Amino acid sequence: MKAEGKLVAPVADWETKRGWVSYAFGELERAGYTVGSAYTAVKDPARTHFVLSRSALAGADLLSLGVASFGYVGGTHYQNHHDFEPYVARVQAGELPVYRALTPNAEERFIREFILQLKLGQVSRAYFQQKFDIEPAEHFAQPLQRLKDWGFLSIGGRSDPPQPRRLAASGSAFCMNFSSPNIETLAMPDRLSPSPAAALPFVYPLDDFYAGAGLRLPNFERLTGEQVPEPYRSLLVHENDMTPTLQQFHRANIHLKILGRAQRDDFYFREVVLQLDGGTNRWNSCQ
Repeated sequence: MKAEGKLVAPVADWETKRGWVSYAFGELERAGYTVGSAYTAVKDPARTHFVLSRSALAGADLLSLGVASFGYVGGTHYQNHHDFEPYVARVQAGELPVYRALTPNAEERFIREFILQLKLGQVSRAYFQQKFDIEPAEHFAQPLQRLKDWGFLSIGGRSDPPQPRRLAASGSAFCMNFSSPNIETLAMPDRLSPSPAAALPFVYPLDDFYAGAGLRLPNFERLTGEQVPEPYRSLLVHENDMTPTLQQFHRANIHLKILGRAQRDDFYFREVVLQLDGGTNRWNSCQ
């Protein structure tokens, strides 16, 4: 890394991450454990039950306590204030410290539970037919067929018991669209002057900085790495540290100017500008 002038370790690609997950679960299984979900393995599944997590995946109410915590009550998602002072002020005033909330419709609740239960590595078709009167294999035919073609999924009959599969090892394979067409346009009510782009997850946390400043987000278009033209592709589509990459391209030192910052729990956010020393060229960044 030092020989290549890199300041930070490169981020592992998805193939490497899938290999790590597969190896870890394989070692647990060889030690006598049973894989129960994307995150758990137990020695004796007959005696060990994750009642809370499994109930939450099936749509049970979950009361949130504490700053920035998420809850789900009566079919409504909500989040408490993410800063300490307003959270305490609401509690001391005898009010619920809710910061934002969203009530999904029936189809969105179905999608929510289906995606959540994928974490178990298995999904019962009969469960969703009985609860929502929807056949998931038909409703999600296109994305499920894609997963099946990739070798990450098998689909049994309607009455077949669910068969465990290590879907956790599939990594980014689940980063696909299971949603209905209107889900992406539903903005949370805490946004200030929201634009259509404010509901797009890939602009977070930039949209929070804009909202805090009372500014309207510009329009965004998501591109694949291959769609980015040069010289921007070599400057942006990589896993190296951004500052030395830009310094090498411009053949000049770069300093960092902080435009905004915020801390929420253990996370630190900042909006910065990378600016050439003695120049006017600027690169905006949100970290």
